[in-house]
Amino acid sequence: MKTPKKGMRSRTPWKVKMQKPAEPQLVDMPVIWEAKMGKGKLLIPTPRRISEMVNEIPFGAILTTEELRRNLAMEENAAHACPMTTGIFLRFVAEATEEQLQEGGELLAPYWRIVQADGKLMSKFPGGAETQASKLELEGWKINKKKAPHLWKVVF
Repeated sequence: MKTPKKGMRSRTPWKVKMQKPAEPQLVDMPVIWEAKMGKGKLLIPTPRRISEMVNEIPFGAILTTEELRRNLAMEENAAHACPMTTGIFLRFVAEATEEQLQEGGELLAPYWRIVQADGKLMSKFPGGAETQASKLELEGWKINKKKAPHLWKVVF
């Protein structure tokens, strides 16, 4: 298979990316993160577990990325869940959900119910902040749209 050109999307379907890795991993906290996060074990979650946890968010509710990471870490007795891999795998979940819906399948996970700690919407989700705002508004949330879309926030 040819490598995609720079700026082009991968040809690997998102649902395939969702299958790896199969098991969560606990690793030592990287030294460069200890000052900010402290010592202890760092959880590398799986896309599948993130999907399951997002599915637990009820209609009309939201969860911040920090709350998601805290819940994942507590579940595995880790000090923290890796912010980088959690974000990457959350994107896998969002893209795989949209891919599945386009193929006529069922909803994988209501990914739009995840927002940043300060309430900002996730501009890297499929359709960007505009699509996430529309989905959240359908669930009763008000969105502050006074600035550019990448700065839109949920009104708590």
